[in-house]
Amino acid sequence: IILNAVVTPSVIVVNNNAKDYSLTSSSSAYIDGTGSLIKSGTGSLTLSGGANRFTGPTVINNGTLIVETLVNGGLPSDIGASSSSAENLVLDGGALVYTGPGATIDRLFTLGVSGGVIQASGAGALRFINAGIISLQGMGGRMLTLAGDNQDNNLVAASIGDAGGPTTVIKSGSGKWILAGENTYSGGTVINGGVLQVGNGGPSGSVGSGGIINNGQLIFNKAGTTLISGGISGVGSLLNEANSTLILAANNTYRGGTTNRGVLQLGTGGPTGVLPGDVPIHNDGLLIYNSTSMMALSGNGIITGSGNLVVQAGRLMAIGANSYTGWTLIHPGATFQPCRGNAGQLISSVVTNNGTLRLVRQDGIWPDTAVFVYSGNIVGSGRVIKDVNNFNPGSVGLTGTNTYTGGTYIAGGALVLGDGMTPGAGSIVGDVIFTDSEEYNYTQRSLIFNRPDDVVFSGNIVSAVSDQNVAVADRGRVIHAGIGKLTLTGINTYEGQTVIQSGTLQIGNGGASGTLGRGNVQNDGLLIFNRSGEYEYNGAITGSGMVIQAGTGTIILNGNHTYTGNTVVSNGTLIVNGQSSSYWTYVYGGKLGGNGTFTSVVEVDGGTIAPGSPSSPIGTLTVNELYLGGTLEFEVDKSHPQLNDKIVANAVLRVTKAGTLKIVNRGPSLQAGDRFVLFNMPVENGNLLTITGEGATWKNDLAVDGSVTVLTAPPPPINPNPPVIQFSITDSAVALAWPTNKGWILQTNSVGLNAPDKWFAVPGSENMTNITIPIDKGKTNVYFRMVKP
Repeated sequence: IILNAVVTPSVIVVNNNAKDYSLTSSSSAYIDGTGSLIKSGTGSLTLSGGANRFTGPTVINNGTLIVETLVNGGLPSDIGASSSSAENLVLDGGALVYTGPGATIDRLFTLGVSGGVIQASGAGALRFINAGIISLQGMGGRMLTLAGDNQDNNLVAASIGDAGGPTTVIKSGSGKWILAGENTYSGGTVINGGVLQVGNGGPSGSVGSGGIINNGQLIFNKAGTTLISGGISGVGSLLNEANSTLILAANNTYRGGTTNRGVLQLGTGGPTGVLPGDVPIHNDGLLIYNSTSMMALSGNGIITGSGNLVVQAGRLMAIGANSYTGWTLIHPGATFQPCRGNAGQLISSVVTNNGTLRLVRQDGIWPDTAVFVYSGNIVGSGRVIKDVNNFNPGSVGLTGTNTYTGGTYIAGGALVLGDGMTPGAGSIVGDVIFTDSEEYNYTQRSLIFNRPDDVVFSGNIVSAVSDQNVAVADRGRVIHAGIGKLTLTGINTYEGQTVIQSGTLQIGNGGASGTLGRGNVQNDGLLIFNRSGEYEYNGAITGSGMVIQAGTGTIILNGNHTYTGNTVVSNGTLIVNGQSSSYWTYVYGGKLGGNGTFTSVVEVDGGTIAPGSPSSPIGTLTVNELYLGGTLEFEVDKSHPQLNDKIVANAVLRVTKAGTLKIVNRGPSLQAGDRFVLFNMPVENGNLLTITGEGATWKNDLAVDGSVTVLTAPPPPINPNPPVIQFSITDSAVALAWPTNKGWILQTNSVGLNAPDKWFAVPGSENMTNITIPIDKGKTNVYFRMVKP
């Protein structure tokens, strides 16, 4: 129908079912007046020309009304020139289809209980910019469908609510629609296709309450915070734009993936807020996990992008091939687990760990290279846990400079510090605790240092595995694998082995701290003791490596040691109470002692050898070959079943150059003729040794039978404390006694009144402890006193 004149009907009703109609207006032929246009029936009505001026409402009760011109209220258009009020455009069972160019209009509309459709199928965007309220007609639930294939920014700025029943918003077609109003509808949102965007970059825009079924793309682009309390389901995707803070409070099951450019928070601190586990997250903004439940991402459920991650509560287990490069923050009480089994990756720039970073791997079993390696720095007050999920003791590598202070817990597998090649790569601070596994307890636990440079570790390494069925060997071991020097200065009580595969392991750094663990040592490198004070080790040292005593203190080795490398004593004292199979024991600056056995060669060149130990001063040291070119110290005690220290040589006993043999008496006073057999056989060149000690002179029979004899005994020791003089008096004599102070001298001034201040020794009193002196009553002012010589 083409109008050829101006018509002014009171109402136009088009009720077509079988046929479709069209009506074309022009500047000289249009519909005018105050009447209304009502579209009924299932057919379509197309209005074109854009010249209609009627001011009554346009009501679409059924079918489709197709228009190509929509303008602001009060101006001629295909639906007339009515005002922009909501009652002038009513959708109550039909569809308004726009096919024209882009249009921005101020019209509101009314939605009846039969619902309605607005379809954008024109060449440009259709934008309803009036921020008022969409009027709801009738009582009951209703649906508003935003349809079309136009992919520009089609927009509804008005607010959509409920009236006597819930309103549901449906997005259909391949086009895009934006909800820019503050919507309160409660019937949920359904996206059957295309894009539904919430907000247009400003502070307004929302979806109502209720769930969201997303089979297209859901975009949030609102400045400020949007809380979605209902769950999101479907096969569609979600995009959160840069200026938007989005909180997903419910559990979500949508399958199309998540892209975040702003702030995306999952959960509000309660048990909900998780995403599906096998759907990817691309994060170029800030991703916050704040649910007390565990969210497990695996397979395709990876986190990518340049954004940052915050784990604020619960446990986030993201064990896919994560490639996000931003920082990671773990709050107190929260756990982040970026790996499990053979899966997982972490390349985050830095991890600020104030909670728990949990690293679970079963691959890369040492000595194979760790597959999971984190090269960034871990800082903060939290802890790191290395665990396994089955019996395979897989490894995790750390190559950053890590300063977290909450401790390192190894519940299964190996934690490897360093890559073996890069100086400075791979460090931790604080204590290391071998502990129970959350998943599989019966596996090996290892702390591995793999550094090419020198490093000092001052933390304590301890075993705290409570399950007594776990083998001692699996309760924690330490491996030094790098070519550098590792120095341990903590109090270490781990129960498994210490393994030196290469490089140097030093116990202590010159002070009184630093220990090995309780287990044996497999030494295929260099083991150095550099401590002050006394340290006793009860394990066994095996392997092909070398042992050096370099500290000022005393090291006591009580086990049976089968290592075949050399032993060097350059400082302090090394006590061997067990057996040593060291190829060559060289003493050139310190002291070697003990009650043990050396199955090979001992050479003293400038140092000291002294049998016995602090707990057993009179002892026997057994050697196979002994070459003496330094100092010998032997203790003697005539009250002891074994009168003196002794050295038993099985093959060679030779003095290589002049030295000193010092005798220390720990028992009764020496007497001339006391003989002590210090060696089990004659000492070759024993006459080159000068024998000293205890003020005695000695006969040297070392080259004859390995003995020494006292020639002249030293005077008995004198009590240094002043004596208590006992005395008694009779008419004829004075009796004096000092039984505890033999050697003191009795002096008197008994020379008369002419010299009362002159003192003279009583002859022979130094060998006495008592004396009786007659009283001469002709002499007065007679005094006696004791003096120490």
